[in-house]
Amino acid sequence: MHADHVMGTLTFLRTVLGAPPAASSSSPSATVPAPNRRAPQVDIYGPRGIRRMLRMLWYSTHTHSQHAFAVHELLFAGQEPSVAAEVKDGDANPVDVRGESECVGRDIWCDQDGFWKGVVSHNPKYNHYGVVVDAGPILHRDPCIGYIIREVPPTPFHPSSRLPRKLVILGDTHDPSPLIPLIHADPAFALALPEIDVHGTGTRVRIPVSLLVHEATDAYMPRRIDPDERTGRNRTQESVLAKTVQRGHSTPAMAGAFAKRIGAERLVMNHIGARFPAPSEYGPQIRERFRAACVREIERQAAEAWVARGHAGARPQAAWDYLSVVVPPNPRRDPPEEPEGAQGAGGEAEERGGAGEDSEGDNEGDEAGSVVSVNMGEVDAEAVVAGSSGAVADVEVHSMSMHHERHRRGRGRGGGGRGRGDRGHDRGRGGRGEGRGRRYHGSGEAGGSGNRHGRP
Repeated sequence: MHADHVMGTLTFLRTVLGAPPAASSSSPSATVPAPNRRAPQVDIYGPRGIRRMLRMLWYSTHTHSQHAFAVHELLFAGQEPSVAAEVKDGDANPVDVRGESECVGRDIWCDQDGFWKGVVSHNPKYNHYGVVVDAGPILHRDPCIGYIIREVPPTPFHPSSRLPRKLVILGDTHDPSPLIPLIHADPAFALALPEIDVHGTGTRVRIPVSLLVHEATDAYMPRRIDPDERTGRNRTQESVLAKTVQRGHSTPAMAGAFAKRIGAERLVMNHIGARFPAPSEYGPQIRERFRAACVREIERQAAEAWVARGHAGARPQAAWDYLSVVVPPNPRRDPPEEPEGAQGAGGEAEERGGAGEDSEGDNEGDEAGSVVSVNMGEVDAEAVVAGSSGAVADVEVHSMSMHHERHRRGRGRGGGGRGRGDRGHDRGRGGRGEGRGRRYHGSGEAGGSGNRHGRP
C-alpha cells in the first residue's frame, strides 16, 4: 500500500460522508455520534492492511461522519485480516475498534487460482444491465492487484443484444499478465459469440476490453522532443526501460503492448511520473508546448506498440489528475440474417427507424442503457475500488432510460450532439457534434460523430 495511492482515502471519506449533526443543547456532552445503523454509503475494497490503516487514521484524527462506510480486505491464501472486521470497545487496542461510522466489512479470500471473483455483484434488473467486479494479482515490487469490472446483460442474451462492457483497471505493475486468464474468463453465453479482432492487432476475443487503465510511470524522450535533456541527463531508451522495470513499473510501450495482448478497445495511461507534468493553459507558452510534446510522445509510443501505424480506430490517452473517461454503451449488434420474406413490414420499419431519427438511438429499442465514468484521481463515486496501493480509480455507473441516453450522446432527429468535460467531448452523435471543455475543443462532422481533438 504505497502512500501516494492511499493517503487521500481519509479525506475522501470525510468529504463524501459529511460531518455529523451538531450535539443538541440537551446533551452537550455528546461529542461522539451514536452508531450509524444505516447501510454503508461507501465501500472500500483493497489488500490486507487497508482496514487497519483507515481505523488508525480515523481514530488518530478524531474523525466522525454523518454517513457510514465499510472496508473489505482481499486476502491471499493463508493471510489473516489486518484487524478483525468487528472489534468492540474494550476488546483490544482502541485504535483497532470499529468506530461508529464504520459498518462491519468482509474478509474475502482468493480462490484456488489466486483470484477474487464476484467481489462486488449486482444482478441485472428488468432490462438494466448488472455489474460484477473481479480482482487478481499483478506483478510489482510489492503485492499488487488489478480489477476487472464487467457488465452482466439481462437474460436471455439475444443475438442482437449489446456486447457487455468490460473495464480493466490496474495498479502499479511491470507485468500484469497473471491477470489475463481472469480478463478472458467471460460468462458462458460468450461462447456463442464470434471472435473479433478489435484493431487489426491479431488478438481475437469474444468480448473486448472496453477500457484498459494501465500505468506508464516513465518514458524516454528522444532528442527531437527534448534536446536540452530537461527530462533527465544521459537517459537512453534502454536505460529508461531497465530502470522502470527494476522499480516495478511500466513504460508507455509496455502499456500499449498489454492493450494489444488483451484486445483492448481503448487505453488510458495513468501514474505518469512527475517529470512529465500535464500541460496547462496558464503557463508560459514555450514551457507548455514542451509539456504537450512530451505527452504526445508518450501517447505515440503506446500506440506504436498497440496498433498498426496509421490505424485511425485507436488512440491511447495520457491521463492527468481529475480526468474523467466516459465509456458509452456498446451499440446493438445486427441480428442474424433471416430468410427472405420472413420479416414483415413492421419489423422492417423498426430496423430502419423513424425518418430523421438518430439511427443509433432508434436501434437501441427500449433496452435501458447506462454511461460508465472512470475518474482518474478525484473520487466521486459510491464505490471505491482500492488497488494494491490503495484507490486506483473510482467507477460510477449511471442507469438511465434510453431517452435520456440519446439526449446525452446526441439528440435524435438530426439534433447536434454536444458534451462538456475537462478535455472536451469525445463523440457527438446526431446532426453536428461539437466539444467544449476547459482545455481542448473538437469539431464534429455533419451527420456523424464529433472528432476527438488532440492536445496542442
